[in-house]
Amino acid sequence: MSLTVGTEVLVLPLNRKGRIVAVGGKGRYRVALGAVTSWHAESELSEVAGGRRRAKAQAAPQPIRGAVQSERQPEAAGLRTLDLHGLTVEEALAKLGSTLDQAIRAGLDGVEIIHGISGGRLRGAVHKYLRDVPSVVRFGLDPRNPGVTKVWF
Repeated sequence: MSLTVGTEVLVLPLNRKGRIVAVGGKGRYRVALGAVTSWHAESELSEVAGGRRRAKAQAAPQPIRGAVQSERQPEAAGLRTLDLHGLTVEEALAKLGSTLDQAIRAGLDGVEIIHGISGGRLRGAVHKYLRDVPSVVRFGLDPRNPGVTKVWF
């Protein structure tokens, strides 16, 4: 299945309808779900039967204005991991908000947050913060390291 910009799709993991706004490499599509956009693999999408297309079927993929692809920009690679060791909860949440904003603007599909496992206070604050971020599709502890939370946009 080859999807084009403007195609109405169902995002299967979220069970929500959206519209493709950009086509990326390696079978990835940027889907607008209301005011939020997120990247999804083709396997996570299903074309809505009878869905209208706003763009012509032969239209070339449109670049996202202001977005930076991490494969092209090495500085975006530094946004993939955030280490919060040694910070207070307030400092950590401020740094987390800033990093999430930069990562989303850079077009990344996710980040890893290193919060450690000592008392769990920082992890709890991070998870509470992530629940309220509309661009976060899902998050969870890394099964290999409970001191790390993986976040997907």
